[in-house]
Amino acid sequence: MPRNGPVVVLFLGTGKGGAGVSTVTANVAVLLMRRANQPIGVIDAGIGSNATLSKLLGAGYTNPSQCASGGLYEYLLGLTGLPQPMNITNNLKLVPPGCLNPYAVHWHLSVLSAKYAGDPAKGPDAFADYLLGKLGKLYAGLGSRVVIIDVPSNIHRPLSWAFIASADVINIVALDGSTHVGEAQETIDVVSQVLNEPRGNRHARVNLIVNRALDIRGGGLLAHLPTAGLHNVYRLPDSREVRVWTDECRRPAVLFSRYARGEDYRQWLQELERLVRGVWDEVSEAFRG
Repeated sequence: MPRNGPVVVLFLGTGKGGAGVSTVTANVAVLLMRRANQPIGVIDAGIGSNATLSKLLGAGYTNPSQCASGGLYEYLLGLTGLPQPMNITNNLKLVPPGCLNPYAVHWHLSVLSAKYAGDPAKGPDAFADYLLGKLGKLYAGLGSRVVIIDVPSNIHRPLSWAFIASADVINIVALDGSTHVGEAQETIDVVSQVLNEPRGNRHARVNLIVNRALDIRGGGLLAHLPTAGLHNVYRLPDSREVRVWTDECRRPAVLFSRYARGEDYRQWLQELERLVRGVWDEVSEAFRG
């Protein structure tokens, strides 16, 4: 995978939401930052109340007054220039989603899409080219070797297509259980379709992360979800401590490792570190390419 810019690592949700994409992304970003020992860019593609990643990284967004204007969506929609990333730590830069609410984002996207579709001279793929061009400039502008992106499941379809097409490592996050098999398979199929299109990165590595995996009476982690066509499958055990630190402290649970007592947390952290090692190996492979 020859590189002209940073390696893009995508975390993609399934279904209607609630799979814990932002929680996984925030924890991986902190651990990957420590492993890389160099600046890492993080992009929050959540909109409004779904900007969970920004909250977990301490960027606010609990009320409109804490919203940083000129974020991701203002930039993608052509309303502002390149967003100024927020310095979370010396080695972690965050691009927040911005101040537009979901209705404004979807309205502007529809208008922009119609504008490109209404100009036959630009061709049928003009809107896709526009989005990919904007993302490429955003990635390069962060000045980081690695860019991590949190893409919720309810994001606008053309945007999710552009994020997938521009990614080098794609981590699909799904909840455990047979009721989520269809959601996971649909997302895997969409990713495969995008990567096999002319603008997709056919060399991208695709992983499945089974979040809040269950362990029933010592019978082992339930494995209902599909694995065909995936490079790796990671199963993050359900942990009460992780949920408490995420929901109550609103911070990545890896920051509280020294206070951990439960076996469920230790299993969760062990699997999370395995995931981070895998992602870093994939990032390193992209660097070598």
